[in-house]
Formats: sequence, C-alpha cells, structure tokens
Amino acid sequence: MTALNGGGNAVTVPAGLTNTTRIDGLTIRSAPYATAAISCVGSSPVIANNTITQFYREDIKATGVFCLRSFATITNNLIA
Repeated sequence: MTALNGGGNAVTVPAGLTNTTRIDGLTIRSAPYATAAISCVGSSPVIANNTITQFYREDIKATGVFCLRSFATITNNLIA
C-alpha cells in the first residue's frame, strides 16, 4: 500500500488526461493547509479503491475529491 501525505492538493491530475489515468489503491492523508486529496480539473481519471482521511480544516472547506469540467470515474473509495 502506498501512502501520500498531502499539502495543497495531494494528487493533481493535469488537464487533458483521460480514463487511461488511474489513481488506484492509495492511502491519502491530509497535511496542514491541504485543500483536496485529489484534484482533477479538465481531466477524467479513474479514481478507485483509495482511502482518503483527515481532510478537514476549520478555516476553509477542504475536500476528499474535487473535480471540475471532468468525467472522472469514482468508485469504491473510503473518504473519512
């Protein structure tokens, strides 16, 4: 299992990438000033089988997965 401790966005999927891009089987944890565990703007990855934890901040709204202008496939993830 691979664990990522993020700051800002822990995983950013660049614009233009398609469903051949996979984020699969990771454990992603927050760090100070994190805003999203996974960010995909203008891309459409497969996001599957991940554990996303500790993405909470009182001063802003943090999120587990943030997608905009995206057709991401999101399945079987635990966001807690």
